[in-house]
Amino acid sequence: MTNLDTKPANSGDPFHVLAGGRRGRFSLKTITGSWPRDGDLPRGLGLVGAKPLKSGQRHDERRPVRLKLLRSVKVAGHRALLLQVADYPDGGVHGGHLAVVWNQGRDGYVLSLHFAERSPREQAEQDAVLLGAATAMSQFSADDVR
Repeated sequence: MTNLDTKPANSGDPFHVLAGGRRGRFSLKTITGSWPRDGDLPRGLGLVGAKPLKSGQRHDERRPVRLKLLRSVKVAGHRALLLQVADYPDGGVHGGHLAVVWNQGRDGYVLSLHFAERSPREQAEQDAVLLGAATAMSQFSADDVR
């Protein structure tokens, strides 16, 4: 996981960026407008979908967090999910972020950006910024895998 603090919160640009990956693909199955379907991500390493552990708390006691599914999208041709994370602390380290999760090859990836506001007027632009950054982060396109 990479944690970047960027421009000030009132700049209009994303001011907090989290990027991560894991060995093993994410299940992209959803349930009733949320992800992950099963409410837990085995081997997730807390990349997304988990509240942070508190001091003295064991890993097996962590609490999963479901993210609101905005829509299915593509990242460099790979199937992906565009998600809205609940505000902190309920959303964990990604609290309040707009996130995208996708798989490439045998690995799963997440990129999330925190914008100061998410008004209906700004949604399409913010979605495009996130998906453009995820595509740039992508190692290869789905077409390159054949």
